[in-house]
Parts: sequence; C-alpha cells; structure tokens
Amino acid sequence: SRVVPLTGSLNEIVFTLGLGEQVVARDVTATFEQAAGLPVVTRAHDVSAESVLSLKPTVVLADTTTGPAEAIGQIRDAGVPLVVLDPPKGL
Repeated sequence: SRVVPLTGSLNEIVFTLGLGEQVVARDVTATFEQAAGLPVVTRAHDVSAESVLSLKPTVVLADTTTGPAEAIGQIRDAGVPLVVLDPPKGL
C-alpha cells in the first residue's frame, strides 16, 4: 500500500497504528522523526493534487477540513480511494 495522509494528525495516527512504512508523503505539520524525511504534499490544508497523484497512492486520507475542494476533487476523479474522516477532537 502507498498511503498519503493529508493532515499531520492523520500522519501520526497511521504511524501509531504501525503502518508508517506504507506512508509515502506528509503534511508540513507532520514533523515527528519518522515522517520528517517524507515529501510534503500539503501545507496546512493547502493540498497539491498534482504532488499527491505523482506518488501513485493506493489510498489518500483526509479530514472534512482538508482542501481546497478542487484538489480533493482531482484526487477523487483520478480514481484514487479517498477516505474522509471528521477531524480529531481535543479532550
């Protein structure tokens, strides 16, 4: 699998689940050590669809605040599975 999480929190979740080896890109806010060497494809919810698609992901993870909507639409239109989750809530 080639996973592209489009937010820092989704990057952390995927790595915490032990799936970090499948992650091929990161958000600029994913600054933890394991993700630091990955290419940045989104800058705080400013997604580059071209950058994402160039990595040939098998799944893209986003939250409902990820955008711009045009970029999310381009990813979806390219036929890449896109999982959109509600953003995590603080305690």
